[in-house]
This record gives sequence, structure tokens and C-alpha cells, in this order.
Amino acid sequence: MKNKNRMIPVTILIIAGVLLIYINEMAVSPVLSQVRSNYGIGNEALLNLSSTIKYPPIILFSLLGASSRRLRTGHLFTLSMLLYTAGMVLCLFASDYWALLAARALYGAGYGFEIPFIGNAIAEWYDGRARERMNTLNGLFPLIGSMICFACMVPLYHLMSDNLRYTFAVFALPGIAVLVFWFCFGQNESRNGKTASATEVRGKGYQKEVLKNRNILLLCLAFVCDFFCCSHIFTVVPDILDRAFSTGAEMAGIISAFLLPAVGVVGGIVGGRMSTKFGLRRPPMLTGQVLKFVGMILMTAGLWFGFPFMIAGTALFGLGNSIWMPAMYMSATENVEADPAKTGFAFSFILSSGFVAGFLSPVIGGALTDLFMKNGMPFANASGVCILLFSIANLISYFLIRFVRETGPGKERSRQ
Repeated sequence: MKNKNRMIPVTILIIAGVLLIYINEMAVSPVLSQVRSNYGIGNEALLNLSSTIKYPPIILFSLLGASSRRLRTGHLFTLSMLLYTAGMVLCLFASDYWALLAARALYGAGYGFEIPFIGNAIAEWYDGRARERMNTLNGLFPLIGSMICFACMVPLYHLMSDNLRYTFAVFALPGIAVLVFWFCFGQNESRNGKTASATEVRGKGYQKEVLKNRNILLLCLAFVCDFFCCSHIFTVVPDILDRAFSTGAEMAGIISAFLLPAVGVVGGIVGGRMSTKFGLRRPPMLTGQVLKFVGMILMTAGLWFGFPFMIAGTALFGLGNSIWMPAMYMSATENVEADPAKTGFAFSFILSSGFVAGFLSPVIGGALTDLFMKNGMPFANASGVCILLFSIANLISYFLIRFVRETGPGKERSRQ
């Protein structure tokens, strides 16, 4: 890491800011039943839109931030936190469902700027083992954020006198705090802690180089398939536990927090250690996809045959979902030679493409569930069929990863 001591406050602010983004990524899912009753939404596909409306602005602003030649790395973080905070504040005035969607979309714009920021920052402000640790942490951010979200949203909703607007808007306060400290300390320290790079004076044509990179394209397609499943599962699992197994909304959130992100944090640490210790990227990625596929099969069995299968399948899915992510980020960084501008654009391209699938999948899943139920299938069985259909995408992701070039430092040892 460049000027290690001077980068400590910057790293703390990065962790705090990015974690806030990810805590709120799935904020609607644990309180989906409350959104349904508070806003009177009866259609499953329309209801799931509250979880996925963030994805179009994420995609737009992620690519905008990654392609702009005027925005420096620090500017991306500033814009990310400003838009995030504005979205949380707007939730306070979301008296109808469409206002809630608008607030979530504004939050999505802030999320969008975060994606190229973290790619640029990892490649530009960190090197060596520090870069590997930050890539591992970047893979863990969604899991830690989701764990906090699933565990805390329903209790927070009750703490806020069952007021959804206050529940979402309270997350503006830490966003304001991060912005204040960033303006006071972060911007100057980040400038002192780095050297001039391609991110500061971006050359022309680096986007085409990334888009022509076969391995980046394969990683992108693999992430599209993976996130198509992931977005659906993270959206519907708390609702399934509540409606199919009568756990109650609060207990459903706690169970989801433990089985998906909490188990996932362990998997992410294991996946990061595997990549670092053995110097290989593909084995953790492949292992993660296998675990996710088996987990979805068990979840389907659970909805037909009993709660224990559902628990085991959800835990396996959470484990697999996290094992592959640190290695995916490391592989993407190394496939563009850790160039800051290319890394930021590669992260934006991969994640934005995945978020298109993430936007569509819960809506498609909700529409399929409605269709199956209209044809006489109980909710539990309809949800199980949807999960089974979505699991095919994980198989496709597995085979795509097999063709990705191994970039880890241990690739030569593995050939011997």
C-alpha cells in the first residue's frame, strides 16, 4: 500500500461507505410483507420491483463513472455517498409506493458510482497483499451488509413504531457522517496516498481493450448467470420462510441473515484464503458454483418435503455465493494487469451486466410464481419450481468459468 499510515483513515472511510451501500442493497427484502401491507401491493411481480428498481440506475451510473475521463477516484466516492444519502433522505417522504421506488432508484445511482470507485481504488491505492486483502474484503462487503440488513431491518421497523419511511431514512445519518469525515480528512489523504495513474489522466480506448478481453467477457457472462439466481434467492427467501413455513417476518429475517450472508462471510474468508494461499483463482470460483447449485436443489426439496432441506439448501447457497466472489474480483483485476482505469471499467462492466439480470430475475420469478399459483399450485410448490428453474443458470456459470484463464501466481506450480 502506498504511504500505508496515511491511507488508514481513507481505508476506514472506504469500508464504512461501501458497507452502508451494501447494507441497503437488500433493505426491502426483509420487510417485503410490510411493504405489501403498507402500500397495498397485491401483485408479486410489482412487489418485487421495490427490491430491483435500484438496478437500472446502478447500471447507468456505474458505466458513466467508469467511462468519465473527468472523474477522479475520490470524486467517485464523493458522488456515491452524496446520492446514497439523498436516496435515504427521500425515503422519509415516500408516502406512496412510487415515491419509495424513486428513493430506491436514487440510492441505486449512488451504488452505481461505488462500483468503479472500488475497482479504481483497489488497483490504484493498494498493491501486493494489501490489494488481495481489499479484493477479498470487496467480495465480503455484500455478505456483511446483507447479514446486518436481514438481522436488523424488522427489529428496526418495530423500533421506528412500524413506520417504513423512518426505517429506511435512518440510514441517512451514517451516510452524512461518512461524508463529513471524507470532506475533512479523506480527500486530502487519498491524494497524498497515491501516485499519478491512468485513472487521473485516462487514455483513450481502454474501454475497448476491456470489452475485447475474452476472459473479462467470460467472467461477465458467469456473473450474469450467477447474479440472476442470487438476486431472486435473496429477494424471496425471507418471504418464503414467512409464508411457506410460518416463521413470522422477524424470525424469517434472522434465519435469512444467518443462512445467507453470515454463513457467506465464512465462505468468503475461506475463498479468499484459498485464492491467496494456493495462488489460484478458478478452483474457488468453480467450488462456489457447485455449492450454489446443490443448495438450490435442496431448497426446492425443502419446499416440497420439509423445513430441514430448506435450511441446509439455503446455507449451502450462502456458502457457495461467497466462496467464488473474492477470486472473481482477483481474476478480473489480474486479467487487465491491475491497471486502475481498466480495473474500474472491468468491475463496472461485469457488475452492471449482472445487475441487468438481477433487475429482471425477481420480477420474472414473481411473475412465474403468480402464473403457477393461478393454475392451482400452492405457493410453496410454485416457489420451489421457480428455484429449480433458476438453478440452471448456476450450471451455465460453472461451465463458463472453466474456460477463464488462470491468472493466479500459483498457476505455474499447478502445472508441475
